[in-house]
Amino acid sequence: MSGEGVIHVVMGACHINTQIGARKGSLRRRSMPELPYIPLNIADFLADDKVALMTTEEVGAYILLLCRAWQQERPGSLPNNDEFLASWSRLSELRWCQIKDRVMMPFWFDDSHPGGEWVQKRMARDHAQVTETLKKRSEAGKMAA
Repeated sequence: MSGEGVIHVVMGACHINTQIGARKGSLRRRSMPELPYIPLNIADFLADDKVALMTTEEVGAYILLLCRAWQQERPGSLPNNDEFLASWSRLSELRWCQIKDRVMMPFWFDDSHPGGEWVQKRMARDHAQVTETLKKRSEAGKMAA
C-alpha cells in the first residue's frame, strides 16, 4: 500500500481516522515516568459499580488505559483519540469501537483542552497526593543529611 489511503471507521461514538501505514505513537507522554507504580485500592476497585459492569476483556482494557493515563503529561488523562486508545488497550479498532462505552465509563470527557481528553478524576487526585508525599520525603531527607 502507498500509505496515502485513509480508513474511516464510525460506530456509535467511536471515530478512527488513520493513515494506512502511518506510524502509531504516543501523545503527551512523559519520556521518563516519575512514578513507575500505581497505587490501587483493591476494595474500591472491586466495589466500583462501573467496573463491576465490565467483562474480563473490558477490565483488562481499562487497566491498560489506567497505566497509560498514569504516565501522561497530565496524569489521569488520555487523549480523545480512538486509534491510540484501541492500540493502548491492545484491541483491534473494530473491537475497541464495540466496547469503548463501557471501558470509558469511569472516565469523564473534558473538552477544555484542544481536541478534548478523557480524565479519571481519582487517578489525577492520587497522582498529585503521591507526588506531594514523595516531594516532602525528599525535602525531609535533604534536611536530615
